[in-house]
Amino acid sequence: MSGAQTESMAKLDEKELKALTLRMEGLEGHHSITKFIRAGYDGDKDYIEFGVMQGFSPNLQSKYGDTALIAACTNGQSGIVRYLLRKGADPNFPNYDGSTPLMFAALAGNVEIVSLLLVAGADTSIRNEFGTTALKAANNCGNAECIAALKENGAEK
Repeated sequence: MSGAQTESMAKLDEKELKALTLRMEGLEGHHSITKFIRAGYDGDKDYIEFGVMQGFSPNLQSKYGDTALIAACTNGQSGIVRYLLRKGADPNFPNYDGSTPLMFAALAGNVEIVSLLLVAGADTSIRNEFGTTALKAANNCGNAECIAALKENGAEK
């Protein structure tokens, strides 16, 4: 980017600058998939919205099978979780080892996100390839509210 371009961009407010930057970078190739999923983890709703607007599926997976929803659940990004669920993200869509967004939210001990996922239809009975359920993950973190919410929605060991 030339000095003149940098100087003129400095005059834009932060939201305008971010929007232009997203459009300049675009959503091409593997790097953009990684950025999309990382945006879920970081809580970068602008990038998530831009990606969905440009045609990225809310269930788009990284090379490891993680999704932006899983990333948002892992790092407590409830606003991103709400947005992705509204845009059609599947609350039961697993990564490659079978772990679901609910398992990650329960492991993080985030009762708000656990509740959002349960309302969206997350299945408490799913086990990953290691035999872990969301309830086992919640027991691991010891969050009594998460454990109670899961049990109220039919979770069993």
